[in-house]
Amino acid sequence: MEQTKRIGNFLFFKEKREDILGKEYRAGWIEDEKIKNVISVVTIKEVFTKNEELLRKFSEGMRELANLIDPKVVRILGFGAIGERVLLSREYIRGETLGDILTISMSEKNYMPLDIVLFLFSQIASTLEYVQAFQLERQRIFHGFLNPSDILVTYDGVPKVKNFMIYPLLENYPYERTSVTKLYERYLTPDHKSGLPITFSTDIYSFGMILFEFLTGTPFEFKDGENLREKLDNSKLLFPYKDSSGIPPSLKSFLLKALSPNPEDRFSSIREMRRSFDAIITEENMDASTFNLAFYMNSIFGIVAEKEDREIESEISAEVIPVEVKEEVVVERREVPVRYPAIEFTAFKVKEKRSPLPLFIISIVLVAIIAVAGTLLIVGKRQTQPQAPAISETEIQKRIDERIAAVQQKMKEDFEARYKAKEDEIRFAYEELMKKATEQQKRELEAQMKKDLEALQKKRADEEAKVKAEAEKVSKEITEKEVPQQVEEKALKKEEPSTETKVEKPQEVSPTQPAVEKPVTPYTPSVPTIKEGETLPLTALTKKPDIIRKGIVNPEYPTLAKKTGIKGSVMVSVFISEKGDVIDVKVIQENPKGKGFAESVIKTVKTWKFTPPEKDEMKVRTWLILPVFKFE
Repeated sequence: MEQTKRIGNFLFFKEKREDILGKEYRAGWIEDEKIKNVISVVTIKEVFTKNEELLRKFSEGMRELANLIDPKVVRILGFGAIGERVLLSREYIRGETLGDILTISMSEKNYMPLDIVLFLFSQIASTLEYVQAFQLERQRIFHGFLNPSDILVTYDGVPKVKNFMIYPLLENYPYERTSVTKLYERYLTPDHKSGLPITFSTDIYSFGMILFEFLTGTPFEFKDGENLREKLDNSKLLFPYKDSSGIPPSLKSFLLKALSPNPEDRFSSIREMRRSFDAIITEENMDASTFNLAFYMNSIFGIVAEKEDREIESEISAEVIPVEVKEEVVVERREVPVRYPAIEFTAFKVKEKRSPLPLFIISIVLVAIIAVAGTLLIVGKRQTQPQAPAISETEIQKRIDERIAAVQQKMKEDFEARYKAKEDEIRFAYEELMKKATEQQKRELEAQMKKDLEALQKKRADEEAKVKAEAEKVSKEITEKEVPQQVEEKALKKEEPSTETKVEKPQEVSPTQPAVEKPVTPYTPSVPTIKEGETLPLTALTKKPDIIRKGIVNPEYPTLAKKTGIKGSVMVSVFISEKGDVIDVKVIQENPKGKGFAESVIKTVKTWKFTPPEKDEMKVRTWLILPVFKFE
C-alpha cells in the first residue's frame, strides 16, 4: 500500500509497525476535505477478513471496547469495511512499544533503572485492573495474550495498553488464533500451550514474563522439570540495585507466585496482583514518577520524538485531493460486490460513562485556564476600555478568594465523582455475579462486597488529605499569580497619572450653570515582551543552547568506586544563563547513590560553556537535561 494513499476518509502517511491484527499505519482523518487529526489505522489481516461471521463478532466487540476510556488504554475509534479492506482505527500514540524500548536500551546499554521499571509495571497492573470493571459477552474484560508489542509508553511517560479481548474473541476459531500468536510465540503461557481456559490468570502470568524480561534483559523460558525458585535465584538484574545484581527478595516472591505454571497457585485476581506489586514499591521505598519515565524515554528516543513531531506537522498541513467517497463506493459495488456489506466502516460514539482524569492533571489544567483567562481579561480591558478607578486591597483579596473557592469546589466535585464511579463499579461487578449465584454464594459475595467498599472508603479517607493539600497548593499558586498582577495594576495607576482617568470631587454647579465633563483618556498598555535574562522552558525557545566548550571534558571516575569495580550512572539538568554559563546543576537520578558519581558530574558540567538560549533573538535562561553520564 502506498503510504499516502487515500481510502475513504483516511489518508495513509507511514507504516509504523506490525500489529497482531495486521499492519499499523499513521494516518490522517479527513473531514470537509481537510485533515482534522492524526490517528492510527490497522489494515486487518486477510486471515480474519475471510470469515464474515468472525468479522461481525469483531465489529460488535470493537463497538463495546470503544467505551474503555482511560488514559492508559489505547482508545478504539472505529471498525469496519471500506471497499475490499477492513480497517480498525485507534488513537495515535506518540511513543514506543515495550519491545522497542527493551531492544534499544539493550543495544545502547542504557538500561531502565529498577525504580522506573517498577513504576511502569505498577501503571500497567492498574490498567489491567481497571478494564475488569467492564464486560464483553458476559465476561470480565481482560487481555488474553499480553505481550510487549501491545504495551506502549508515550514520550511523556504514560503507558498505554491495546488489543484487549482479541484473543478471547477467537475462542472458537483455532486457525485464526494461531495467526495471532505466530509473531510472538515466545510469550505463550502454559495456559495457551496446554489448552487451558484463557482467563485473567493468563494475564497475570504474561505480566510476570514481561516483567522478568525487563528486569534481566532475558526472555522468560521455563521448561518442565525446572526449578522456578532456582531460576530466579540465578537471574541477574540489568541495572544493579543496592550494590547487588540479584533480583530483590520481595520481587522474587512476587514472580514465584505470578509465574506459577498452575493457574490456581497464582494471584487470585488482578487486584491482588496489583496490590502485592505496589506493596513492593512501598517496601523498597521507590519514588519514581511519570517525570522519571518521561525523562528516560527522551534520553533514548529524544531525536526520534522530535523527528516524528516534524513529520506529523508536515502531514497535517498536507493538501487533500478531493474525493467523493459515495461515488467511489458505488463504482466498486457495480464491478465487484462489497464483501462485507453488514460491517461498513463506522466511527464509534462513546457512551457517556467516562473515567475521570487524574486529580493532578485537573489541578494543572484549572490553574492554567484561570491564569490565561485572567491575563486575557486584564489585557482586553486595558486595550478597549477607559481605565477604571483604583481597586482596593479588600476588593483584590475578595476576587482572589472567590477564584480560589471556585477551584477548590471543582477539585472537591471531581474527587467525589471519581470515588462515586469506583463505588458504582464495585457494586455493579458484584451484582452481576449475584445474578447467577446460589443463596450461600450471594451471602459470601455480599460480605466480600462490603469489605471492598470499606477498603474503598478507607482509601478515600487517606486520599482526601492529599486532595486538601493539593487544593492548598493550587490556592497558593493562584495567590502568587494574582497578587503581583493586581499590585502592578495599582502601581501603574500611581506612576502614570497623565494617562489615568482622574476621579475628582464633583464641582458645585448652580442651576443656571451647565456642568463641564472632563475628557477621559483610556490607558493603553504596551505589549508584553521577553526580557533579557528571563527564565523560559526549553520548549519555548527559538534557539536552544549547544555546547561550545568543555573546561573538563569527561567526569572523573571516583577513586574508591573505580578500585572496587562499582559502575554507575548519573542524570542531571543544568541551568544555563543568558551568557551560556552553567549557573546551577540539579541531580535527577544517581545510581548507586553516595559513591561520588554525582559530585564528579556536577564538577565537570559547571566548567562547560553553551551558546546562549534565545527567544525571538532575546537571550534568556533555561534548564537543559543532559544525556546520561555512565561510569563503566
